[in-house]
Amino acid sequence: MVRYYVVEQRHFDFVGQAIREVFCKVRPACTGVRVAGLVDPRMLVEIEIEALRT
Repeated sequence: MVRYYVVEQRHFDFVGQAIREVFCKVRPACTGVRVAGLVDPRMLVEIEIEALRT
């Protein structure tokens, strides 16, 4: 599962494309959220990834 948080709406497409390029055929569940800001004001995107190894 991938969750990503973006500060600016215009970054959604860029982050989505990067996730597609990295995961290609795996296609994990993915949620994008626009937030007012992150802890470090220099950050524009935060990405969380959860994986189950079997």
